[in-house]
Amino acid sequence: MFGRVRRAARLAACLAGVAACRSGASAVGTPPSGGAGPPITAADWEEVARLHAACALPAAPDSAAWTSRELPLGAGAIRLPRHFAERPGGERRLREWMAGDSARVEVWIAPEPATGLATSGPVRPEFEGECALRVGGRLAEVTRLRLLGPGAGDTAYAASVAALPRDGLAINAWVEGRTPAARDLLLAAVAGIAVRAPGR
Repeated sequence: MFGRVRRAARLAACLAGVAACRSGASAVGTPPSGGAGPPITAADWEEVARLHAACALPAAPDSAAWTSRELPLGAGAIRLPRHFAERPGGERRLREWMAGDSARVEVWIAPEPATGLATSGPVRPEFEGECALRVGGRLAEVTRLRLLGPGAGDTAYAASVAALPRDGLAINAWVEGRTPAARDLLLAAVAGIAVRAPGR
């Protein structure tokens, strides 16, 4: 219904470190390191996220209606509502769960955080703001969006999360719900991700 809006490469490229991010340097379509030179560190990425105010989110329910799901590549686990079903896919780095009302959570693992948006289909994204969210002990960058479809009732609310809890392990997430509250509840689930220690 809403086409495909996926986080691919948004905001600061950090080609010269955090200072470049602060001055507005950008390279849409690339990882924060610019695809050349040393990758961005977890400490530097946290400084980027620290530029934003903290996200105001509800607490994720701690109930039997939620259950733990494994992240791609054994990176950790996320608690989601039991009625979210995993969608089959062939990409080892990506996992996606969906509910009957088209709510979704996608998590993909990469060496660096993704910084951008790619859209397709009859969807017009409207920027709602950015905030910082702690994921795996480090601050992550969150971008909230409203997705406007072709019909009067074809509106969804989404957010992308780019987290780098440790060097070389980026946890990128996309959440989508029918209301801002539904979206923010899924963002709270991302904040609750338990990152697995290396070698475990």
